Amino acid sequence: MSRVDPLDSLKNFEPKTATEQKTKQSNAEVEQMANQHGFVSRQPAPLLPPVERAKRRYKTGRNVQINIKGEQETKDELYRIADDIDQPLGETLKRALAALRRELEVG
Repeated sequence: MSRVDPLDSLKNFEPKTATEQKTKQSNAEVEQMANQHGFVSRQPAPLLPPVERAKRRYKTGRNVQINIKGEQETKDELYRIADDIDQPLGETLKRALAALRRELEVG
């Protein structure tokens, strides 16, 4: 029994000439065609606009960094309160913790 040549159908193959090859479309043409056919962009939509804050530089002697995860609203509120009392974030956190301690002792 002889085996069937799997490449038999490719024996008559001839590549396209340079004139037959497809020209590349510009990005604007591709964008226009995508819009016409209802394709949506893959670019992520911004979730929340960035909050504009004043630059802050304080010489406080604090040298320990605290990294915590939280919600964007919590971070914005911490910065808002720090700006309202015109204190660095470390002092704002210290005062907030002292207030929480007093609240827990009363309750």
